[in-house]
Amino acid sequence: MIQLSIVLKISTELIQGFVFRFMTQVVNLIKKFVIFLIKLYQKTVSPDHGFAFLSFLGKRIGFLFTGNTLIGCRFYPSCSQYAHQAIDRYGLIKGTLKSVWRILRCNPLSKGGVDPL
Repeated sequence: MIQLSIVLKISTELIQGFVFRFMTQVVNLIKKFVIFLIKLYQKTVSPDHGFAFLSFLGKRIGFLFTGNTLIGCRFYPSCSQYAHQAIDRYGLIKGTLKSVWRILRCNPLSKGGVDPL
């Protein structure tokens, strides 16, 4: 009886350890994929980081100019860079929540400015 309970205890601890390690790897894989998507956005359609689809012009366009108005992100760092930093620093869930809150604050009524993580 005693030996069986020791074996069961050790086996459940091993299974719990395996499941924890597996879930940690899954979360890290999802985190890397989300950061990849952010970088892909930055390289392709982000007005602050460049337009890959306009690379045929021979120059990298960082901002759009319309008249005398500079159109770009109203915060520094940009929202995509902020999301990248937040997810990298705080993890997938808390970093995503901080990024969503930052995007919600990016509106015409906001002054913007420097907003470090």
